[in-house]
Order: sequence, then C-alpha cells, then structure tokens
Amino acid sequence: MISIHNNVNNLPLELMVHLMSFLDDANNYTLITTCKYLNDYSKKFGYLTYIKADNSVNTMTFLKKCCNHIKTLKTIEIHLLENPHLWLVDYVENIIFDYCSVSSTVNPGKKVKTKKIKINDNNRYTNKATLNINWEYFPDLEDIELTVHDVNINGLNNCKKLKKININTSIERTHNTLPESLNINLEHFPKLKRLRYVHY
Repeated sequence: MISIHNNVNNLPLELMVHLMSFLDDANNYTLITTCKYLNDYSKKFGYLTYIKADNSVNTMTFLKKCCNHIKTLKTIEIHLLENPHLWLVDYVENIIFDYCSVSSTVNPGKKVKTKKIKINDNNRYTNKATLNINWEYFPDLEDIELTVHDVNINGLNNCKKLKKININTSIERTHNTLPESLNINLEHFPKLKRLRYVHY
C-alpha cells in the first residue's frame, strides 16, 4: 500500500498550490490534517483562501496572516478602516473594502492579478472625495463594484478584460459638473457584459 505521504511528497509545489486554491478553507484544513507532510506544507506555504479584517484586528497579526497564506489567498475583505489598501501586502484575486474611507490613491506600484474590486465608502456623503485608482496596474480586472462619492476613471481603458462595471455615486449634479464616472467609453471594453450607473 502506498502512503498518502509518498504520493503527496512527489507533487510539485506549484501543483499543490494550484489544487488547494480550488478548495475552501474548511476543506483545506481537513486536507492538511491527513498527514504530517501536508501539515508541514501548510505551515510553510499556507492554505487559507479568504481573510477578513476590521478595526478590531491587530495590524501585525493581519499582515503576518496574509504573508503566511499569500500563495493560496484569493480574497481579502476589510471593514471599517481608513485607507484599507495601505494594509495590503499584495493584491489578490478579490479585493473588498466595505464601509471603508478611501482618501489616498489605490496604487499597487506594479501590475497585479486582481480580478474584482469592491469598495463601499461609508464617508462618501461627508468627505465627498473622488476615488482615485491607478488602473494601469489592474490589467486582469473583470469586475468593478463601487459605492463612492465619485471615481476618477482616467486610465480605466487599461482594463480590457472588464465584464462588469457597477458604479453608485453620491455627487451632486449641476449643469457644469458631471461625475467623472460617467465618462466611460464602451469601445475600450470588448468583453463588457454589464454596465450599471446609479446616482443617489
């Protein structure tokens, strides 16, 4: 009889990371408890696919957790923090900032593999700040969901893979002032299936 350890031990690291990325955290935990090799592997390379943080979480604990699981991490969700993007050690597949105030530019500083960005700015009615994102660093972006005062879409044409754009703004319209987010040229997005713009 061939042991699980021998089978798993022969798998390339890249394949292990790929296989674990398809499992949820509960199943990954079950997987790593099946043998010592998998348990040691998880301690070294991580297994979590989802991490959530809010203003009750210690910053260093959050950063360490992200670093330990960055190879398997798919979603980072942050609640009730100001400029939550400054907390990120890397931009994973799904980035969610819920009830967060974003006043500084979201700028990864390099091209990232992020496919979805969801931002809900809880201070949009009081701060009335325009959300700025360096779009050129998000070439794989497929889904944008923004609830903000307004958003600067200059450079959004770099996101050729966009399939869904959902923007809710609170900016006051006048004859001389229109939301930046209305200036979307659909010709730049050949894969776009849904465009939704709401003002309230």
